Amino acid sequence: MLKTTDGNLSVHARKLEEAELHRVHEIVRRSSTKTEYRLTAGRAKGAGALLNHMEALIRATREG
Repeated sequence: MLKTTDGNLSVHARKLEEAELHRVHEIVRRSSTKTEYRLTAGRAKGAGALLNHMEALIRATREG
């Protein structure tokens, strides 16, 4: 939907992790890895503005 690469998304996810806005949990299955991102309890409130911005971006891509 955002027309970006996996590598670009991973850079953004790493920055969010460094800011302690979320934590990453990887689940390794037989032939694949599933990555889950969860907001940290202490940062969930502060992440509201970020989530609002991301939702607006998603809405804009769907409308365009």
